[in-house]
Amino acid sequence: MFILCAGGSSKWGYYLGIPKPLIQINKETLLHRTLRLLKKQKVSDVTIVATDPILEQKGYSFFKPPASRWFVETVLSTEPLWEEQNIFLMGDVFYTPEAVKTILESSEKLKFFGRPGKSLHSHKAHGEVF
Repeated sequence: MFILCAGGSSKWGYYLGIPKPLIQINKETLLHRTLRLLKKQKVSDVTIVATDPILEQKGYSFFKPPASRWFVETVLSTEPLWEEQNIFLMGDVFYTPEAVKTILESSEKLKFFGRPGKSLHSHKAHGEVF
């Protein structure tokens, strides 16, 4: 299991002096929420993939990828750590418990979860991978 937190945050730009995965919602960061939801589903082997050491979390593996420009480059840089099945979650996404359960229950070799079109919340006109 990988949580990808290595994005450049070009739009966020370290607003409030923190990377996006450390945004607090209801007094809990997005990263801590994801880790808590995974722990509740009995997932303990988690690697946080980030370039900023502030995202290291006690009790979890940390992988610092080489600088890259594209999401796929970051994913591919983790290949030496891959096992038979690998799940990648985005570190700046607010996952529901149901979403985490659905993702973990998927047994397909390759599957992406996301939104194919416009967002009702962020008003982005394009789809996104979560």
